[in-house]
Amino acid sequence: MSTKSSRQCPKCKSNELILLPWLGVIYQCKKCGYRGPLTIEKRTRKTKKLKI
Repeated sequence: MSTKSSRQCPKCKSNELILLPWLGVIYQCKKCGYRGPLTIEKRTRKTKKLKI
């Protein structure tokens, strides 16, 4: 199994975030303009189908 993660804006729940690395770890949302270090991280698991 593998795990995939994506980050969401805590204000508007958009996935359109860009990283601003020169200020530490700061993210900016393209949709609502939120700027800060906090994001929501969503993880999904991929499972393999078994052949029977």
